[in-house]
Amino acid sequence: MKRIRAIAGICLGLLLVASFVVGFMRPSPIEVAKAKCVQEGWLDHDLDLMKHKGSEGWFANQIVVEFQARQVGGPRNAIRVELRQPVYFLAWEIVEYREEFQGAE
Repeated sequence: MKRIRAIAGICLGLLLVASFVVGFMRPSPIEVAKAKCVQEGWLDHDLDLMKHKGSEGWFANQIVVEFQARQVGGPRNAIRVELRQPVYFLAWEIVEYREEFQGAE
């Protein structure tokens, strides 16, 4: 009986360590949001991080990332990307992507 408990404890410990390692190897929500903006046609160097806010914990993480996209001599856009992560070790998912025109510089 003690042997089964020891094996179960070791397996549980290894599973917990593996989930932490996988969780820390995932890209940050800011990196995921920026990648979505690039996918939508913006250049990486034209995106300025304005703010990010949300909740991060073990379960049901949600964050909103806001960028200001600029074009040389052109309009500025506010880009808002909302992300969620069901559990800390799963990938961030895009919930909403929205651009708002702010006018010329």
